[in-house]
Amino acid sequence: MARPPRSRTGLWVGALVLTAVVAAGAGLLGGGALGGDTKPETQPAASPPVPLFEKTQYALNKAKFDPDLVPLAEPWLARMGDCASDREAGGPKLPKDEKRHVFCRYGNVFVHFALFESTTTKDAARAYREQLAFLAGTLSPGIRQGARTTGGSSGATGSYVEYAGDPGNGPVMCGIWWDRDDRLGAVYFETPCEAGIAGNWDALRDLWHRNS
Repeated sequence: MARPPRSRTGLWVGALVLTAVVAAGAGLLGGGALGGDTKPETQPAASPPVPLFEKTQYALNKAKFDPDLVPLAEPWLARMGDCASDREAGGPKLPKDEKRHVFCRYGNVFVHFALFESTTTKDAARAYREQLAFLAGTLSPGIRQGARTTGGSSGATGSYVEYAGDPGNGPVMCGIWWDRDDRLGAVYFETPCEAGIAGNWDALRDLWHRNS
């Protein structure tokens, strides 16, 4: 799939509007040596070292983000590629209601990080996605209503919106918007509903859960 021009800050902004638990099982292994009651002390498992490639991606990507956007981007940084900010040549165009915009790729998912001028402008951008969700109809079966929730990795409270739309010159796109209450930034990511997730919203919800 061809990458969209970086001058666009959304895959259908300005186009016709038609429009996610890792179960942690704690296995308790008890036991003592034969003939004794003492249980061996268990040591916490050491975290595996981060591979060099991921370390490099993390460092390269983090340099693209303002400090105010880093908390939103942190879970994504080691796995995204092709990131560009509005401050560099060929980067995405900065909308008038934003202070910073960074575009990245996560496989066939287009990821946008936006830092807004105020709570008002952030709320307006969220409302636009909520309108796309409201108008989705049968465009993308399985879409759920937006909700107040907590991030899967951060535990921070915020607003979550699923949306879908037809850009008019390409496939129907499915997206998720996430903004935290304690930040003026938001992340939203989009992929073709069929080619990207085979119509399975749970796949996109899983991506949100692991990176929110």
